[in-house]
Amino acid sequence: MKYTKEQRLDIGRRIYEGEITRYQAAELYDIGEETARSYMRMYRDVNQLPPKNQSNKAHLAATRQFDLPKTQNLESYENMTKKELIQVLMKARINEARLKRKLESEGGWLDYFVQQQEYQVILELSVEFPVKLLCETMNINRSSFYYWKKKTVHQMDTDG
Repeated sequence: MKYTKEQRLDIGRRIYEGEITRYQAAELYDIGEETARSYMRMYRDVNQLPPKNQSNKAHLAATRQFDLPKTQNLESYENMTKKELIQVLMKARINEARLKRKLESEGGWLDYFVQQQEYQVILELSVEFPVKLLCETMNINRSSFYYWKKKTVHQMDTDG
């Protein structure tokens, strides 16, 4: 969907002011994560605002979670399609794995570290779900994941 400049600036304002994350904006407005980021930058530049605090960036990415269906009754799941059920299950497993990783490594949340944790989550869940679906669900480039995986395997071969 094509948005007007005013709509893009409004989306950017919501992200800049912390009303929503760029990941939530991507889902809400059916746009890419980077597009949401560019809307926020456009809003910031038009209004001559300073960049957002970078130290919060990694924390937001690390604590980002998916919204799961609010109703937990069996009827709501019975009415879902197989594809919707798989999406809900995948999102729940991703949230679970993210929280587990967060608990295991409570410390400084650097962007690099968070990215490594996300790749670990995909690697862990790739036994249950296709990598393509996991990457799409987590807004991660599949090629980046495979690059990380290849690099990690190569490092383990040279270290061991």
